[in-house]
Amino acid sequence: MRKLNTLPAVVIVTVAVLAVAAGGVLAAQRSPRSEGGSAAAPLAPPATTPLASPANVSTSAPPALPNGKITLKLSKLGKGRPPQVPYLVGREVRGGAGDPVKIPGAEPIHYVARMGNSVLAVLGTNKGADLLRLDPTGESRRTPDVSSLAVTADATSAAYAAPRIAETGEDLGGGTVYAEQADGTVQKVAVGGFGVEVIAYRSGTVYFRSAKIQTGKAWELYSWTPGNPTAALVKTVPSPTALSSDATIAASLDVAADTSSCSAVVEVATGKKLWRTCENGLEGFTPDGRTVIGGPTYGDGYGAAATSALDARTGKLLYEWNGLAFLQTAAEDDQHLLIRADDGEGTKGAIIRCDVTTGRCELATPLALTQVSIGQ
Repeated sequence: MRKLNTLPAVVIVTVAVLAVAAGGVLAAQRSPRSEGGSAAAPLAPPATTPLASPANVSTSAPPALPNGKITLKLSKLGKGRPPQVPYLVGREVRGGAGDPVKIPGAEPIHYVARMGNSVLAVLGTNKGADLLRLDPTGESRRTPDVSSLAVTADATSAAYAAPRIAETGEDLGGGTVYAEQADGTVQKVAVGGFGVEVIAYRSGTVYFRSAKIQTGKAWELYSWTPGNPTAALVKTVPSPTALSSDATIAASLDVAADTSSCSAVVEVATGKKLWRTCENGLEGFTPDGRTVIGGPTYGDGYGAAATSALDARTGKLLYEWNGLAFLQTAAEDDQHLLIRADDGEGTKGAIIRCDVTTGRCELATPLALTQVSIGQ
């Protein structure tokens, strides 16, 4: 899931993965190797056959670091393979299935994704944001007021939400949720509430949230099957922040305050709370649903001070990475997180890859001043 305006208690990642989808910002013992400079293990292949490693990536598995906090320095990280999901460098979308595609114009690019052979981009406007679809034929289409975006796991469909926005940028309440196929078929449903935001598109169902009142801190989760005239309220998940890839568990904002919050992982079918934390905000899952992406419970300023990986079944902290300004976190696969980070405004940044099983991190893009971001 990707959304333009983040929540005070949650530091993004759309992460709908969107996330997302997954996917994000969710300490015990300090690592004896605080820099984590060795390359992470190669990405796990979809089958059991070994995945060939590029010449510039170490093929030797580094020793696992003990669970706990790891302080990173970008200048100390080794070079790894490029991201295996779509990502943005400057105005060019790279990675994923398809050739590099340049986003035209000069409008700020908030999020990008690939859907079939097309590229989707959420672009900033004076009013808020629009969704741009670019096709290989050169044709393009804009949908106004879109501020959140999620694609299916196979990248054949996308869901996005367009809240009703005044010319001043004020949320007027209500809006439209769309489901689009790669062939151009678009279905939509009118919805109510404030801050309408798509969280995930899972197994033919679009999940989105909205608040009953404009200044509310509680959100309700809804599910919508494209083609149906209405959406259904999911009563078991209050204030959702993320949904697993199989839609069986969700991250929920349990208690919210002005300066801190607590979160929980709950079963979608029953509402049963599996565990609760007041030390991490939860906003994404790895594709296998075994790891939750997290970070500080309150996000303000330029970037988050840390990003974390927690066991989705127990809430146990696996690793927390700190020492940088963490701007975006998303799952690359079951074992790896991609993190956009730098040392502060105006400094060189990169997308880095961190292994949730060893804690090791590496550069997935070169360290540079060029804008980079993680797509879907």
